[in-house]
Amino acid sequence: IDIYWENFFKDKGFNIFVLDDIDRQHSANLLIDYSFWKKNSDFLNKVDRECDLAIGIDYFPLDFRFNKFKRKAKDFINPNILVSLGGHDKEGLTMKVIQAISTIKDLSYERIHVVINEKLSNSISKEIKKTKLRFALYPSPNGLGEIYEKSDICIGSSGVSALERCFFGIPSLLVIKALNQRILGKKIEEYGLAKAVNAEDSQLLEDKISSFLKKKADFQQMEEKSHGFIGNQGCKRIVE
Repeated sequence: IDIYWENFFKDKGFNIFVLDDIDRQHSANLLIDYSFWKKNSDFLNKVDRECDLAIGIDYFPLDFRFNKFKRKAKDFINPNILVSLGGHDKEGLTMKVIQAISTIKDLSYERIHVVINEKLSNSISKEIKKTKLRFALYPSPNGLGEIYEKSDICIGSSGVSALERCFFGIPSLLVIKALNQRILGKKIEEYGLAKAVNAEDSQLLEDKISSFLKKKADFQQMEEKSHGFIGNQGCKRIVE
């Protein structure tokens, strides 16, 4: 849906509320862009004067269910490792990540927590068992709060979930699959909250995973950077 459809429905009397982070033209009553490096002046030529703006990380619409979960103290010596590469994982990145982890000698970890689409759970489970890794599988979970709460570090997708993990203070290696993910992923990396790698280069991905898991001193720095970065009042600010 683009500005053509926004104008179509606006002309029929509808109020238009848009959530977008790709810097496009809009005809809306309210535009939300939670990109933390942006400010209102960046949108002067992209929206009508009457459009209300909710720009920046203070307007990140964090899932209200996360409020009942705690940001636990992290164990970076023997960590619980979250692997979460998106719902459908058409690129097969989950198994690429698992296989890369399995090649690391003397890796110290508690358990690998794998979030995957339910339709892929049986095949993924069989493949992971071949690696002899200790793992728990979460097929299409209804919310990730409980999984975030028990995770110490993560290899996962960029996008909204990357910011959710910042809320829980989880150092991450972001595996970037799309252009809009690339921009956010690189900005998060520049801020010191995570490391990032493009998914297209399999060898680079494997090397980055190995480097990420071995450089445990970086985890503490990333975790400290995330303190106070994202709050839980974004939805409230939007409706106000």
